[in-house]
Amino acid sequence: MAYCSANDSFTLLDSPEFFSTVLHTMGCLSIPVYVFGGYCILAKTPGDMHTVKFSLFNFHIWSCFVDIVLSLLTTPYMLGPLFAGIPLGILSLVGMDTAPQVYLVMAAEAAMGVAILGLFENRYFILSNDTGWWSRLRVPWYLVNYFVAFAYYYPAYSGIADDQTDAKAYVHEWLPCLPASVLNQSIFLVGTGSAITALSGPAEIVLIYVQGFAIVQLITRVLAQYGHQMSKSTVHLQRKFIRSLKLQVAIPFFIFVLPILYSTVSGYAYYHNQALNNFAYVVLSTHGFFSTISLIVIHTPYRKFALQCIGLDTKDARKKNSVVSTSVTTTF
Repeated sequence: MAYCSANDSFTLLDSPEFFSTVLHTMGCLSIPVYVFGGYCILAKTPGDMHTVKFSLFNFHIWSCFVDIVLSLLTTPYMLGPLFAGIPLGILSLVGMDTAPQVYLVMAAEAAMGVAILGLFENRYFILSNDTGWWSRLRVPWYLVNYFVAFAYYYPAYSGIADDQTDAKAYVHEWLPCLPASVLNQSIFLVGTGSAITALSGPAEIVLIYVQGFAIVQLITRVLAQYGHQMSKSTVHLQRKFIRSLKLQVAIPFFIFVLPILYSTVSGYAYYHNQALNNFAYVVLSTHGFFSTISLIVIHTPYRKFALQCIGLDTKDARKKNSVVSTSVTTTF
């Protein structure tokens, strides 16, 4: 059963030309925002937040890198619900094969997940003041997670067929609505039902999620113990900061997950709409942009600096931010 009919219309919004133009434009326009966010972390993080500086910057780098990979470097024109597509990015222009580009996308997304874990593990380590077993295991834990992030997709990658001559026929069989202008391009088919291809991604997501859930529970337990030793205001500030981190991660997370959810549901529903596929991947490639905006808006020192840059930081706002910054001292 095909996902669409040969009689279905194919509009400008469905075309690879429109898709690549939108992604390349958004990618270029987002780079100054990425740079500004990185500068805020490196130059405007106050001394009392120094313990969170590296983990924030690491997450920022990976989230922005994933955006750049999707919007500029690979620009995958996906032919969902099939795991097939046409690379339209810079890497294709310079002659890189498509298979390594697929591997780069999957590895970068997984590494970003590890960076999210790092945000919360950093909070747990600082709050628990652990000088025992975890202080010795945390570096190996990071190394193992990053190794898995770069290695988990290798079995699926090694199983990708070198000969893609049958890819066009397979795609045309399932998507007869695609015009010849699309089918004549270099279509790349990752898999046609391989269990390794289908399960490797979800397995890595589950691994990241389980670890993240466990770390958040440990933070909750430590904060409960922390309240017996520190003032209520200090505990309140720590909990507020944890909520800020959750919000900073949650906003781009939903932007990232919703397109993936659409692709999954459309596959089970035998539904193909190339314009919606394009829109889903455009949204997917903006999560780093919105993560950077969240970073700047949520954290007071960065928000203050951004307002100063555009001339909107009033005297009252500066006074308020000064009071907040003073009250947070020694918390981090």
